[in-house]
Amino acid sequence: MNLTTSVMNLFAAGTDTTATIIRWAIIYLIHNKPIQDKLRQEIETVVGTSRLPSLGDKPSMHYYEAFITEVLRMGNIAPLSVRHGALKGYPFPRHDYPKGIVDNTKS
Repeated sequence: MNLTTSVMNLFAAGTDTTATIIRWAIIYLIHNKPIQDKLRQEIETVVGTSRLPSLGDKPSMHYYEAFITEVLRMGNIAPLSVRHGALKGYPFPRHDYPKGIVDNTKS
């Protein structure tokens, strides 16, 4: 009984988190038409119009991967979770991550 309840709770939590990520992605796209256009162009270039995307396409879809990562970073996916951040600043191509806690609640 406890195992069944635990598994059901995991599925419910995962479903809710996934739905929240999708909602944030849609909101982000509604407010950013140029990003919609770039994502559509990448899908048409990499996948085409004759088939559905697959995991095999993922290594070639850099802009889409960046978009998903940005939604996870900026979206308030789990508002009551523990805050997190970098212990020290570090450079990354085209972006520097500063030291400190990320507070996505002030977006």
